[in-house]
Amino acid sequence: MKRLLKLGIAIISLVVIILGMTKVDELSAPINLESQTVSHAKAKKKATKKKAPKKKSKPAKKKVTKKKNSKSNSQQRNFQPEYAVKQQDEVATPVRYRWKSSTIKYKLDTHSDYYRDIWQTAVDNWNQFNVIKLVKANGETPDVHLDASTAVRPEHSGLCTTTFYNQTRLNNLPLLKVATAIVYDNTCNDHKYSKSDRTRVVEHELGHAIGLGHSDSDHSIMNPTPVGRQITNNDVEAIKRAYVS
Repeated sequence: MKRLLKLGIAIISLVVIILGMTKVDELSAPINLESQTVSHAKAKKKATKKKAPKKKSKPAKKKVTKKKNSKSNSQQRNFQPEYAVKQQDEVATPVRYRWKSSTIKYKLDTHSDYYRDIWQTAVDNWNQFNVIKLVKANGETPDVHLDASTAVRPEHSGLCTTTFYNQTRLNNLPLLKVATAIVYDNTCNDHKYSKSDRTRVVEHELGHAIGLGHSDSDHSIMNPTPVGRQITNNDVEAIKRAYVS
């Protein structure tokens, strides 16, 4: 009987110890976990040439002369400045995160003068709206790293990785900790992207780095395929929602 009593006390003591250890583990769990996301810019699909089927001969139609437009094609293309904000559409650009301050420090990690110039143009294009201020990190720890590299998957022309805090928020948005934005040189070369096309890619990745998500708008630079698009009013409004109190 005494042995059974001692065995019962020992089992109860063991259960108490286990429960105590579990409680300590729960209390020592980190309060503000970090998460990471990866966003890609997609390259435009290459056009494949298809053999046209033989057309049946049709009776000749009367030619109708159309009135020529007085402006040349080149004049029409240059009617708006290259980095003009297009007319606002109904599709809002989503905001996913923000930085603690609207002044965001960046570092050009690439040693290529060609890509350093492209990144700098993209920085200037986002800065012109006076909502956020991207500044070079002079000896300080940068918030955003800007680089050029080689893609593993040829359908991606750029990439942005962002690390953010889950529970620390401003304007109800998670706070960013660090971001790295990359343009893929081999994909851009493969698709014969011009310098202007590559600028659109880095504007897109920089948009992710400051907190914007992908947009369904056909005009927005935050469309998953940014080449041929520009920074729109909705993109600017999204930054204002994130950073203006």
